[in-house]
Amino acid sequence: MKLYMSGLDIMVCVRELKNAIGARVDNVYELNGVFFLRLRSKEGRQDLLLEPGRRAHLTSRKYEPPKKPSSYAMLLRKHLTNAQLLAVEQPDLERVLKFKFSGKGEPVLILELFGKGNL
Repeated sequence: MKLYMSGLDIMVCVRELKNAIGARVDNVYELNGVFFLRLRSKEGRQDLLLEPGRRAHLTSRKYEPPKKPSSYAMLLRKHLTNAQLLAVEQPDLERVLKFKFSGKGEPVLILELFGKGNL
């Protein structure tokens, strides 16, 4: 099992994630440092899993949302709920993903996939 994604792995991942462009964010959850953006599109619902420093991918795996959301999840909900995913980018084969959304101020979410990572 790989512990991290290389720049080439991320390039392939971006191709998969582009299938979610146009989907809207229904909710945001955080479970043990892993973030889930629940997406809604014409094809149905799926979750965008974002684990800083490790991975990013779409999943349909079921999980139990926390009873009380973290303050960071609440902040993300404030800016992303009902926002439409407009773009997924990887600048210059770096181990970074940039997610652009519609909405007030056109929010951008940046995921670092190196070291401990950050979101």
